Amino acid sequence: MPLFPRAVSAYAEVVPAPALHLAHKPASHSHVEAAALPVVGLTAWQGLVDLGGVSEGDRVLVHGGGGGVGHVAIQIAKAFGAHVIATPSGSKRECVEGVGADEVIDYKAVDFTDAVRDIDVALDTIGGDAAERSLEVLRPGGHFMTAIAETRSSSPRTRRPACASAASPSTPAGSPCEVSPNLSNRAGSPRRPTSEGTG
Repeated sequence: MPLFPRAVSAYAEVVPAPALHLAHKPASHSHVEAAALPVVGLTAWQGLVDLGGVSEGDRVLVHGGGGGVGHVAIQIAKAFGAHVIATPSGSKRECVEGVGADEVIDYKAVDFTDAVRDIDVALDTIGGDAAERSLEVLRPGGHFMTAIAETRSSSPRTRRPACASAASPSTPAGSPCEVSPNLSNRAGSPRRPTSEGTG
């Protein structure tokens, strides 16, 4: 997906784009399902891979594992060989287990800070106090990323991606706007996206 709509400056039926920004639609997905993947897929990829550096054996915590970004993040982390812990609401447990989470914590019933420790990479897609509380469960040198951090100088509805590490929780580590063109090649064929809401 090109850096749309910024780079192409239009919502058009056809736009020019470098070949490295594109991927073939999996034959097993409908056009609607395939259209749901770029934004959530790139958000999850950038948080976990480009910024978090997820690798085999890492312990990954995904907040909102039953949502759009969360359920794709679980699959990406699993493709890299990580142990994935997700915090969906109880109604999303089956979905989250179905996409590969190793552990599921119903955030409405259990305080995740009591249930997990030594997290290498944490990805927040729910906001609230999850960001600050996630720093408590990171191992030294672990990484925390959020897709919904608010900017200080703008309205509460204006959001931007942000990240931090356990070593310097207030300092962004890298640019969340860099696109990895090899998403489909590195993580394999993703499962079908869901549109059942977030959580």
